[in-house]
Amino acid sequence: MQQNKSYPALQRAVNNAWKRHGFRSYREAEDVTGLERTTLFRMRKRGWRPSRGMVIQFAEALREPINDWLVVAQYDPIPEELVHEETHTR
Repeated sequence: MQQNKSYPALQRAVNNAWKRHGFRSYREAEDVTGLERTTLFRMRKRGWRPSRGMVIQFAEALREPINDWLVVAQYDPIPEELVHEETHTR
């Protein structure tokens, strides 16, 4: 089994978002983001990088710029003309 690389910048960004949005539990974060609690735990505590689609889902749910999250997760950003304006701006 291949070990997943740690992404400390992503881990810091997730923890900062956790505080900004005032999540009190993984269940609450799961309800808001639609990501499973185990995924959120791995991102927050282990610096685990989920799939590109999950990163997009996380950003959209938090109404934060998708490309900012993709870049911090070390994925290529979406071309600006393809990003939905309502999910791109805060």
